[in-house]
Amino acid sequence: MSANSLMPQIGDLDVDAEVVRTEGRPLDSLLETLGIELEDSPPRLDLPADGWRVLDRRDSGEMTLGAPTAPSALAWRVIHVSAEPRDRVLARGRVHPDEFPLRRSRSERAEGLGLR
Repeated sequence: MSANSLMPQIGDLDVDAEVVRTEGRPLDSLLETLGIELEDSPPRLDLPADGWRVLDRRDSGEMTLGAPTAPSALAWRVIHVSAEPRDRVLARGRVHPDEFPLRRSRSERAEGLGLR
């Protein structure tokens, strides 16, 4: 069993359980710290102002940011960040238009399943 199969998922993304449990930061603060500029669309009005954290970081510099949409943390908003620096911005972020559910790990979801 791989370590990833033990991680909870936000959508299809495997995320360390400790990252899910952390409180996160205000969106503007995290974007400034990481040197990320959001693309203009969709409007940011429906994004949580707080609770943002890095969910996944690739060797290429690409990353995924996320924040729960409610205190229950059962649904998350996600920003995909490219690693293409332009001008003075280190990276550009694109807000995914949909919320993603927090899902139990693949191994938890597979408990009790068997082949027939």
